[in-house]
Amino acid sequence: MKSIRIKLLISVLGVFITALTILTVLTYYETSHEIEEVFDAELVQTARMINQLALANIDSKGMDVTIPETDQHRGHKYEKHISYQVWFRNALVLRSASAPTDHAMANTAGYSDTSIGDKRWRVFALYPESSPYRIYTAEDYRARDELTWEIVVESLGVYFWSLPILGIIFYLILSSGLSSLKKISEDVSLRDVNKLKPLNKDEVPTEVLPLVTALNELLAKLDIAILKERRFTSDASHELRTPLSGIRLHAQLAMQAGNTEDREHALQQIINAVDNSTHLVEQMLTLTRLDPASPDLPVEDIELQTLCDTLITEMQDDAQTRHQKIVRNFQQSTIQISCNHDLLYTLLRNLLENAIQHSGENSEITVAIHSDNNQIKLSIEDDGPGIPETQLELVTQRFYRLAGQEVSGCGLGLSIATEAATRLGAELTLSGREDKQNGLLAVVSIPTQQ
Repeated sequence: MKSIRIKLLISVLGVFITALTILTVLTYYETSHEIEEVFDAELVQTARMINQLALANIDSKGMDVTIPETDQHRGHKYEKHISYQVWFRNALVLRSASAPTDHAMANTAGYSDTSIGDKRWRVFALYPESSPYRIYTAEDYRARDELTWEIVVESLGVYFWSLPILGIIFYLILSSGLSSLKKISEDVSLRDVNKLKPLNKDEVPTEVLPLVTALNELLAKLDIAILKERRFTSDASHELRTPLSGIRLHAQLAMQAGNTEDREHALQQIINAVDNSTHLVEQMLTLTRLDPASPDLPVEDIELQTLCDTLITEMQDDAQTRHQKIVRNFQQSTIQISCNHDLLYTLLRNLLENAIQHSGENSEITVAIHSDNNQIKLSIEDDGPGIPETQLELVTQRFYRLAGQEVSGCGLGLSIATEAATRLGAELTLSGREDKQNGLLAVVSIPTQQ
């Protein structure tokens, strides 16, 4: 398992060490440059001091005067190891013990580098104006290098000794920053199927807010799905209990029948009950598939007239057994829309099936299609008993049936039609007939731009 805390800690420390390395290199070069500037200035000052103070005591007749160096073991560790020469014309008249005797330490005025023995020296040559003297001051690089490395090493020591402390501080800061994730995980662990309320966002950091928002959306979807499952289970157990009891009762009657006629009547009732139960299960499964929380469905181009003709043909036999007439009232031009075929088919089939079942025998059902104000309106009108105005909104609820209704059904047809219309982005309106005659008018309004 990968730890965010450890990963961030390693990343931060890695960046810190990388930056420290770069800083060390820059510090070395910057320190080296500054020390070189200071020590070069010291060479100039020493040369000028010799020029001003010592020349008056030099035997200019060519005698080589050697000044012995002090005991280095009793000096300071950063004491400058300076050598010097004073030349009068072509004669060496004054020098330090470490300075060469056979040649000048530099060939030109100003700064230069040279080797004396096995050491590298920094040399400054001073040629005073209108003077036969030439003064050379030189210093080996040992003191410069030692001082540079001493400063860098001391700085590195501070940096690296601080790494464990910084690591602990970073770890504590990261732990504090990630504590919100721990609180969220604890909050999530308290949720179960009976408690799916959203997580609290009040003290959630900005970086974690998208995660909490996504979790809340997921919890909401789970809550809807669980409620949907519970409702389906409850509805199924309630609605299937009656037909199953009827099947059992008629089966017992068939077993107890004393003659063939009673037995066949009981068996026919069993078949009818099975058909009703099958229809109920199919309707409930259809209603479940139409739930708004289900995934988006594919869209295709559909010709409304062709779809309605197909449906009318499929339902024609059922209508004829009731001596009903289905009338087409289609707009002359072909009307085409883009939507999901199965949703539209389910919507229209349930409306037409509802009209056939409830309009009664010898009735007339009109299926009409026309365009109006950027909308396509598809209507199914019958001349049956209709629905009281006070119950028009109630009949779209699941398993709602009008009181005193003798027609068999499960009360899901109009509910399924309403759900399908919602998924299509359409609107289903139920009302009485416009001519004030008995019957029901169902109008589906579909926007032309979806």
